[in-house]
Amino acid sequence: MENIIWTWLELNNGELSESSMEILGEARKLGNTLKGQIHAFLLGEYADEAAAKAAIYGADVIYIATDSIFRTYCPEACLAAFAQQVSRPPRIVMISGTRNGASLAPRIAARFQWGYLANVVKVAPQEDGGLKINTETFQAKVNNTYTFSARQTVVLVLQPGSIGVGKADKKRTGEVRPLEPLADMTNHIEITGFIKADPRSVSLNDAERVVAGGNGFCNQEDLKILQGFADALGAAVGSSKPIADKGWVTYNRLVGQSSGRRLAPNLFVSVGISGATHFIEGMKESPLIISINKDKGAPLMKEADLAVVGDLYEILPEITRQIKAMRGEAEDHGK
Repeated sequence: MENIIWTWLELNNGELSESSMEILGEARKLGNTLKGQIHAFLLGEYADEAAAKAAIYGADVIYIATDSIFRTYCPEACLAAFAQQVSRPPRIVMISGTRNGASLAPRIAARFQWGYLANVVKVAPQEDGGLKINTETFQAKVNNTYTFSARQTVVLVLQPGSIGVGKADKKRTGEVRPLEPLADMTNHIEITGFIKADPRSVSLNDAERVVAGGNGFCNQEDLKILQGFADALGAAVGSSKPIADKGWVTYNRLVGQSSGRRLAPNLFVSVGISGATHFIEGMKESPLIISINKDKGAPLMKEADLAVVGDLYEILPEITRQIKAMRGEAEDHGK
């Protein structure tokens, strides 16, 4: 069996999604270790335009299909596209666990009788050609190890936002291979509309911006200051473990390895958090990190792209006021 890694890529408004760029980067790292190729499936109306971007993020071969059925997510059409290349089976299939990715991955495994694992955190090639794969369950309190022989294909699902988007290599090029047009197919999934996610309720894994509070807050009531800042910023609220243990926030807002959640939102702001190792490991891949703390020597201040030294009770209300003023000004200009 050749060391080919398949990835399935998603498009958002005609652009390659962030989760797809993440999974390409992770596949590229593994492909380099295995000395194998990355074959990406890019299925959608603007697939031909996004192929070049897929290449610079790690794809060697990009299979594209622009059939009208791919204007919305259609798992059966995706499986039909994969079937065109199954005569040359991959060693690994890597998919980001987005809403659609988590739906498609087990379908691929079932259709082609391949192995399947979700919540994957590590893939380690072995000397005999096999794979040792680690997954996490029970909020990362249980680590599971699975082994697959060199002759087995396995479909792996990685949590989106837990890896972070790697650097693009603008010198890379890939081979674009159009897939055969699909026979008439019916999409049995009907999309009636979209509801914009509320930052107050969206999962931290799906949030583009996260604001997290810690022991710098004196009491639970003061977290209203944090929520007001997050609302102004359009961000979801997270927390460090100490204030979750106090019962000030629910554990589904917990950031860090102890939560089983590794985040890489576009913006991560920590407020009053020193930064224990398990916390930093859970968010250090975020592209932009801002830390607000009285202690300039706090570990998280050293990790931050912007470290703000001062009293959060003075800084946070003022930043919130300025953000609201700027947004109000922008809205006035737009009228």
